[in-house]
Amino acid sequence: MPNSSTQTTKADELDWSDFENEFLLAPEQEGYTSLMNYLKEVGVNDFDIDFYLHAIVGQDFNQLLETLKTKTADEVKSQVATELSKIFTEAGPVDMIRPIEEV
Repeated sequence: MPNSSTQTTKADELDWSDFENEFLLAPEQEGYTSLMNYLKEVGVNDFDIDFYLHAIVGQDFNQLLETLKTKTADEVKSQVATELSKIFTEAGPVDMIRPIEEV
């Protein structure tokens, strides 16, 4: 398992311009505020909304909003939770993905 200094070194070698262009500029994307307000309205918590909207930056927020409005509040919350679960699974360390009985 890599130690923290190895991980820091790898992070230093990354090109962070994509992070700035995509993640930090998400609130400026058209439809961001409307989609955020709708997700709050149906009961998605603020942390999940913020992370979700930043994770899906680049998608058409207006189109996504129209699609979500055709679903029930529970379906919307489930979709957001499923997307976040996929993101966390893909981004998580390999050691964290092992079945619990192997840990």
